[in-house]
Amino acid sequence: MPKKDTKFSAEQNLENLIQNFEDEYLFPYDYNQPNTSSKEEHQLNLNESRLYEKQTRLQEIKIVKIFLMTNCKCGLSCQKQFQLDEILDARNNFNLLSWKEKGCFLLPLLESFKVNSGLTKSARTTTKRNRQKYIYRINSDREVCRETFLFYYDIPLRKLKYFQNHLNEVGIIPPEHGNIRKKPGNAYSEEDRNHVKLFINNFATTHGLPDPGRNLRTGTEKLKIFLPCAMSYRSVHQVYLKSLPSVQNPVGYQSFIKIWQEKAPNIIFQKPRTDLCKTCEEHIKNIRVAIGRRNEEEKIKYYQEALKHLKQVKKERDYYRSTIKKVQKNYQQLFDGNEVPAKKLISHTKFAMHYSWDFAQQLNYPYEDQQVGPIYFKTPRKAQLFGVCCEAVPVQLNYLIDEADFLSKNANTVISLLDHFFLTHCLGESRAYLTADNCFRGSSFSEKNLNLEKSK
Repeated sequence: MPKKDTKFSAEQNLENLIQNFEDEYLFPYDYNQPNTSSKEEHQLNLNESRLYEKQTRLQEIKIVKIFLMTNCKCGLSCQKQFQLDEILDARNNFNLLSWKEKGCFLLPLLESFKVNSGLTKSARTTTKRNRQKYIYRINSDREVCRETFLFYYDIPLRKLKYFQNHLNEVGIIPPEHGNIRKKPGNAYSEEDRNHVKLFINNFATTHGLPDPGRNLRTGTEKLKIFLPCAMSYRSVHQVYLKSLPSVQNPVGYQSFIKIWQEKAPNIIFQKPRTDLCKTCEEHIKNIRVAIGRRNEEEKIKYYQEALKHLKQVKKERDYYRSTIKKVQKNYQQLFDGNEVPAKKLISHTKFAMHYSWDFAQQLNYPYEDQQVGPIYFKTPRKAQLFGVCCEAVPVQLNYLIDEADFLSKNANTVISLLDHFFLTHCLGESRAYLTADNCFRGSSFSEKNLNLEKSK
């Protein structure tokens, strides 16, 4: 690897690790299946896939063993020239090829198998050949019959004849699929596709925001428009269906996504983000300075400190997730996954709940996606956003506090908001696990986890 790439390897590895932790932090829970996390479900699917592959492999071995123990129909015992592993590898490698790649492999082989003589000779007569004859081989020193050649590469007879006819009519140029360059009969018209494109552009004009880090100096890229992360393809498609008149044919969900990605690839959904970790940013900065000074010892020192910090963060995150899973399981056992009103929950005192809260960035209102002239000379009104999330249900309550009523982001403000929340919006639990962003330690992953007994 060039020295230029290794110079920044420590910094890049650290940024990749931080990104992985952020992805895990933002990984959503599957509330429909409380007893199995999304990672466990992925591992279960992976185990099922491996079991299927193992069963398929055993079945393939059984078929090849039967072939090796059976005498060839040509009477020359062609199967004795091969071993079990060789045939298994040849069949597996050939099946991994695409249709075009199979043509590129077989057509030159068949061309070399051709018998160029136009006459066929028998013991008494010589006549003109009516059909093309092929002498099949595996490598140059092993001549086999057609049945053995077909089994060796796991090729059906009809496909072999198709490639032979293609070789005689066209040549060794690989064949194309018959539907290539043909428009399907059920395809949407260009008018429907343009209508979808117009809807997406109008929707992005209303709800989207331009990319603040755009670079259009080359003139080749389109301006990226970010839609809110709370939206999805499904929700936008539902709005599209409601906006259509009753006489117009609607475009299906999958086709809607394909048209979107083809006609308006610059309109994307913004990914959810969390607060930046000050400790992680300092580690990256220190590593960059060490690289600039060409001090290998400092770079290794800061890199090890960063790894130690990330390991500690992972422990806190694992505890946070295990607590949510335990509370969610308790909630599902009590109410069988049914949505129960808060008044009914008060009668159930033997259950625990997990709450998490944090301040978001300041909001400006009224919101205008386009800057009208007079707005340039005015300052929008600000509001603070404080959210409290009940993890197991899941339900989140947001407090919007006007700038005239907001004092400061201190302990008294947070305690006052939480006091109002537990008095008016709690579910009547006897135990509460509380998680808050620990801003003083400078880490978006660092959390205070408290187990509080609520007074009756």
